[in-house]
Amino acid sequence: ATSIVIALTSIAITALVVFFARSARRHPLLPVAVGFVLGGSASNLVDRLRLGHVTDFLDLDYWPAFNLADTFIVVGVGLLFFCFVAADRTSARVGTSPLSRP
Repeated sequence: ATSIVIALTSIAITALVVFFARSARRHPLLPVAVGFVLGGSASNLVDRLRLGHVTDFLDLDYWPAFNLADTFIVVGVGLLFFCFVAADRTSARVGTSPLSRP
């Protein structure tokens, strides 16, 4: 299943780069959020290509094991969600949809 995960991760990274190129100016935190997700995803992809698996080295007693790349992905997705909600609220006040902009 490692080859499937590598292929899906590569597709996701490509999609994020295209998304960033098209919508980087919609919210000031959007480049940071996409950068976090891209960095974490690329780091996990490098581990999978190099080692065949991702090494989880942070093991807290009360939480499943994880690594810093996973942390960056989770924080990046949270920031992406915040950016979309903030952009939607701003456009609702103005009367236009942020997704309708070129």
